[in-house]
Amino acid sequence: MCGSTTREASWASRSPPGPPASWNASATFSATRLRWWWLDSPLTPGAPIRLGEADEARLPCFTEALSLVLHPQLSERLEALLSSPRPEVRATTARILGHRHETGAGPLLPLLEDAVPEVRAAAALAVSELGHSPALPVLERKLTEAPPEELDIWLLASLRLGSSRALQACRQAAQAAGPLVPRIPWLLGLAGAPQDFSSLRQLSRRPELVRTTLEAIGILGVPAAVPLLLEHLEHPQAEVREAAASALALMTGAGLTEKSHVFDEEAADEGAAEESAREVTRPSTDSAVWRAWWAEHRSRLEGKSRLRLGQHYTLDACIEELAHPRSPFDARARAALELDIRSGQPCGFQPDWPVHRQRQTIERWRSWTEHT
Repeated sequence: MCGSTTREASWASRSPPGPPASWNASATFSATRLRWWWLDSPLTPGAPIRLGEADEARLPCFTEALSLVLHPQLSERLEALLSSPRPEVRATTARILGHRHETGAGPLLPLLEDAVPEVRAAAALAVSELGHSPALPVLERKLTEAPPEELDIWLLASLRLGSSRALQACRQAAQAAGPLVPRIPWLLGLAGAPQDFSSLRQLSRRPELVRTTLEAIGILGVPAAVPLLLEHLEHPQAEVREAAASALALMTGAGLTEKSHVFDEEAADEGAAEESAREVTRPSTDSAVWRAWWAEHRSRLEGKSRLRLGQHYTLDACIEELAHPRSPFDARARAALELDIRSGQPCGFQPDWPVHRQRQTIERWRSWTEHT
């Protein structure tokens, strides 16, 4: 499905497509076709570029394909589209350049001041993916100037580049009264410290924030949060129970699972019956099972400041999440963000990069942790 690549606009809500770095069939088809256009059509610097002319509904297809297709001059040619009169083309081009990680961030910098929020967001994320630290003063300025609905984007971009001001702004936003973008608690779990659990515990009482806050609590991994997560396994809403179960699984590595049937969107897109569903294995949402497990293992885990898969949290745990062949796509995307933020060595890792490129980046991170 071409529409999946609007995922970069929401930057953290990707659904797992299978083994690491595998292309789905539609992405491969789109990439193959577009690669033919780029390699075999007589393009010149002044020739029209299909991306710039594409209907808005087709732009996600171009994003997915051109983020992955191999071509030595593609990124350079795409830079011209950053000045397109169409804001959706400017935003799409920024996402592609950030994902490809082949060029400098200079041409993206003017878009940080674009009049269109979508373009500013795409440029901010791309600049941070490219690790362009000279942009940090601009990003930090936006933390105080941006409207509340854009704050999470500027926070993420600044955190990726090592901003301590961004972490403080994240904490202040989490403690303030009034509406809050759900991704801000998630970012606090991603970049925060054990003492931030108290803020997250307060946010978990807000119905509109409970699911993402439980995800954040699982990422933060403070053992004192386990009773709260166990309590939410009995929540009336299924998505809240699932978030609590996933948080417990991430913290403990207990391996407690259950089978579930979920609606198969891809089958429906292909004309299958609406009731088409597939069986998945997911963390158990059975409160009794988890309470029994915690009673047995509590003494072993409570003394640690932070947990990840049953061990004391380290960046090595994130690296292993990236490297493990069964890590789902969304877990690898989150682990890559954690590494970018906490290591101070942003690599812009993408879980759908070609396998050899993923392995090279993982090895660089391993080498860095070994020497720090």
